[in-house]
Amino acid sequence: MVGSVVAVLSACGGDSSGNGEVELVIAGTLPANTAMIQGADRVAEQVAQDSDGSLTVEVYPDGQLGGEPEMLEALSTGTVDVAMVGAPLIATHCPSLGMTSLPYVVQGDTPEEQYANLQRIVETEQHADAIEECAAAAGFRVIDDSWWYGNRELTSNIAIRTPEDLAGLRVRTPEGALHSEPFAALGAEPVPMAQSEVYTALETGVIDAQENPFATTFKHAFYEVQSYLSLTGLMTHNQVIVMSEERFSSLSAEQQEALSTAVSDAGAWQSEQQMAENAELRDTLESEGMEVIEPDLDAFRAATEEFVQAYFDEHGLDLDALRSVQQ
Repeated sequence: MVGSVVAVLSACGGDSSGNGEVELVIAGTLPANTAMIQGADRVAEQVAQDSDGSLTVEVYPDGQLGGEPEMLEALSTGTVDVAMVGAPLIATHCPSLGMTSLPYVVQGDTPEEQYANLQRIVETEQHADAIEECAAAAGFRVIDDSWWYGNRELTSNIAIRTPEDLAGLRVRTPEGALHSEPFAALGAEPVPMAQSEVYTALETGVIDAQENPFATTFKHAFYEVQSYLSLTGLMTHNQVIVMSEERFSSLSAEQQEALSTAVSDAGAWQSEQQMAENAELRDTLESEGMEVIEPDLDAFRAATEEFVQAYFDEHGLDLDALRSVQQ
C-alpha cells in the first residue's frame, strides 16, 4: 500500500473530519518488494479490518521519507507517524533497548533458534521496563522491536577467521557507539559512515570492510568490491516499529490495541519470510564470487564479553537474566 510523498505531507498526522478516524503514515528504507515492507503492508490491512476502519495506515517504502535517522526525527514533527528503524539507532536515544543488539547476547546456532530466543527476551520484565523507560525519557513508544532482519556479517578483501585478523582493519559502521565500540574492542578501526557512501569507500580503499545483514549487502552490491563474506554474526539486527509517545497516546485504547496486535502478527510473518530469504541470499552472494568463511565464534564471543558486560552494567541491565531465559 504505497502512496505519494505529496499525499503524505497533506494527509499524515491527524484525525479526519473530527469523527475519530485516524490515518497513520509508516515509513521504511527498504524497497516495496522486501519482506520488511510487505510486513508493513500486512499491518495496514489488518489494522483497517480490526479497527473497523477507524484507523488506516499508508506505507512509504524505499526511503521516500528519508533515511532512518531522518524518519526517527520526523516522528516529532508528524511527517512520519510510525518508523521502521534498526534497534541500534533506537539505542542511541534509549540505551537499555540496545540489549538485543550487543554481540552474541541473542543466542542460538541457527537463525530460527536466535529468533525464538529474541522473542523470549522481549517477553521479559527487564525488556518491558526498557520500553517504558524509552517512552518516558526519550518520548519514543516502541510497538515492537523483534522484527528479524538478520545477523550483521562482515565483508572484506582479506579472510577474517579470528579476532586477530581484524587488527587495524578500517571497518565501516553506522553512526552510533553501539555499532563502533564492539569493533574497537576487537582491535579494528571503526569508521562511521552513511550507507550511501559505503560502496565508493570500499571501491577506493577508504575503508577495508563493512558489516550488514545479507539483504543489505546484496542490495548495495558490495560483493562487487569485496571478496570475503565472514559469518561473524557480531550483532543481531532486529528492526524496531516505533512512534512518538505523544502520537501513540492520542489514539484510542481500541486503536492502540489494533495497531499493536497487527504489528506483532505482521512481525512474526515478516521474520519467517526474512529468514528464508536470508538463506537464499547467502547462496546468492557466494554465487556472485564471494568466499564464505565460518570463523571461530567462540573467540569472537570471548573478545567482546568484557564490552558487553560493561554496557549492561552501565545501564543497569542484567545480562545473566537475559541469558537464563534463552534455550
